[in-house]
Order: sequence, then C-alpha cells, then structure tokens
Amino acid sequence: MVLTSLTNFAHSEQTNGRYVLTPFAWVFALMFSLSQWAAEDFAPIVDVAAIAPDKAPDDLITVDPADEIAPLDATTDLADILPVRPSPSPQPRPIRQGSFFADLRKPLDYNQWRVSTHKNDKDNDYYGGPWKIENIIQEPDRLILKVTAGKDGERPSMAEMQTRQKYHYGRYEVIMRPSAESGVVSTFFTYTGPWAGDPKDEIDIEFVGKRPETVEYNYWKNARKGAYSREPLGFDISSGLNLYAFEWHPDEIIWFVNGEEHYRSPRDASRIPSHAGNIFISAWTGVEGMYAWTGPARFEDSAQAEYACVSFTPFGADSYSCSDLWAQDPQFQRDDPNLSSD
Repeated sequence: MVLTSLTNFAHSEQTNGRYVLTPFAWVFALMFSLSQWAAEDFAPIVDVAAIAPDKAPDDLITVDPADEIAPLDATTDLADILPVRPSPSPQPRPIRQGSFFADLRKPLDYNQWRVSTHKNDKDNDYYGGPWKIENIIQEPDRLILKVTAGKDGERPSMAEMQTRQKYHYGRYEVIMRPSAESGVVSTFFTYTGPWAGDPKDEIDIEFVGKRPETVEYNYWKNARKGAYSREPLGFDISSGLNLYAFEWHPDEIIWFVNGEEHYRSPRDASRIPSHAGNIFISAWTGVEGMYAWTGPARFEDSAQAEYACVSFTPFGADSYSCSDLWAQDPQFQRDDPNLSSD
C-alpha cells in the first residue's frame, strides 16, 4: 500500500516530475532500516557459551547419569568425561516354594529352626552331654555352635539346631568352618526317625576334629548303614569357611566341596534313604565309648563350629542358595589378601 501511494504521488501533476527521486530514496532507506531492526530483535542468538550453575535448583529436571550426554563443544581440548553409574549387583533369584534358605549371619528365624535341648543322659546315648541353647551364639558374620567343657565334674554341653520342615530329593548346601579340636564333631546332615513316625533315614557330612584334613560321608536307610567314606580335603577344615554340599537322588548321593564333585555313592547302592528329613547342624563331643572314632575331648574351655548359610533346592527349582551367596558375597572370596600366606 505504501509503495502504491508513493508511485501515484510520483506521477501526479503536483510533482511535475520534480523531486521524485529524492522521496523514493528516503523511503527505500527507511524500509531497509526497519527490516534490519526486525531481524536483530527476533533472530536466534548464536555463539553464546553455556555455563552450568554451581548448584541446580531443586525443581530442575536433571539428566539421568545413565543416559549418554554429548559434549557441548566438540573442538575443546578437555577430555569428555561422562558421568558413570556403578553397575548394579545381579538381582538374587527368588527363594522358591519348597526350597529353604537361611543366611545364618542374620538373627535366627525361629519360624525356620528348632533348637535342641535334650539332656542326652540315657544309658545308650553316645552324646557326651546335653544340648543347650546358650551354646548358640550369633556373630555379625556367622553363627557359632559351641561345645563347652564341664566344670566341677559336670559333663560338657553342646549345640544342635534342626529345620522345622522336612525336605526330600534335591541339593543341600552349607557354608561352615568345622572345629579341629580333638573330641569335637561338626556336622551337616538330614535325618528322620521313629520320633517322627518314620524309619531312620539319614545323610551325613561329618568333620572329626582329630582328623582336620578329612571329611566323612555316610548314609542310612531304615536304620541300616549304607556306604561310608573318609575323604582327604587337601586343607585344614578349621582354616576358614568353605562350601559343602550333597545332592540326594533316588538312586545315588553326590557330595561336593566348593562347587566341585568330591565323592559319590556306588551306583548299585541299595540303601539310599527315601524318606524326607529335617536338616541338622551341630557341634558335639561323645562319651568315652566314642573315643576310638572322635578321640578324647582335648580343648580347654570350649571349641566351636561356625556356620554362615544353609540351603536346600529341589531338583528343577531355580532358587537362591548358599552357592549364590558364596559366589557373590566378598566375605567368601577365597583370594583374600588379608589371609596369612605362611
């Protein structure tokens, strides 16, 4: 519209053709100035450095450190150090129904366990004293079962625990450090018997303190003993916590030490137990008639076995177990730089 009016003005009679160029030059100069002013007001600003605040406001949405962030200036001489989020620990597998898992570094769950309190004072008892609850001691990194020497002619006292539930075929595991004192037996086993309305069925892992570099395996069916074996370990049983296990199959039993097969029952064994049993852990000393096997009790005030984990997993169940704890928890890493090398 402005251009049309100016054009008409230039051709009107009032101008007589004079001063026409001068108004046109002024108009074009004005329009050019206006266009430059508009461009400066509304065009985006460039080449301005971005400076992060020292502390972001509380309501600022921050970038997740796990996201990949590109550098602001690709020509900078500084190294591009991206934020790093530590890799999360593997999520533990759930404890499946029908399985059992007890981290014995934590307070005892008496919904899982019963504590033995028998006096063991019958003529045919081979235990050398009573089971007492005060011999079970909770430490921050393990559970201690003690054998305490008797005073003033009293018999020694011992410690035993058993699961409230029975378990059958599957894999049984324990992380433990047995005692290496003469006369002390440290155990991990399954058992059921007449007290539960069953025949005596049992599977054992036993450590006899007077033989500190061996482990003993045996089993029973209907009170009849099956195969028995005393196997060398190549290390002192009291040197630290180790992972011991057995797999109970209908036709055989396989024992493991630190994840490796150590012994298996004969393939034609006819006395593999068949009744589900409770899981037991215990530390005990025997009567004099047991000394041929256990040796005499030769400890001063007390001896102890230590336990960190007990688990059972039925075959085919993907359930969290002592093996998982053994592999994942730094406490159980065998290459411990703090251990003595002498």
